[in-house]
Amino acid sequence: HCYEAVDLDGILTNEFEFPVASFHHAGETYLVPELLKKTWGGTPAIALFASNFPKKREAYRGSEFAPRVLAEHGIDVVMKVSVALSTSSLHSML
Repeated sequence: HCYEAVDLDGILTNEFEFPVASFHHAGETYLVPELLKKTWGGTPAIALFASNFPKKREAYRGSEFAPRVLAEHGIDVVMKVSVALSTSSLHSML
């Protein structure tokens, strides 16, 4: 989990050189896409909540535009939900 952009600084230096496959709950990563691209081992995928992103203080700077910003920078985005959805409500989110 990596809620805030400031959390990435220590992780992405990666002094032990192990690949990072993804960051979950990474609502502020859209603010630093170029930093993500410098991750040792390749750019990680970013897993974001499809809704309810500002429910915690750590997620207040999240944006509904984050997936688009990241995708435009060539970063893989995974959308996730924390509750069960019906098929119809899932289709309305796509």
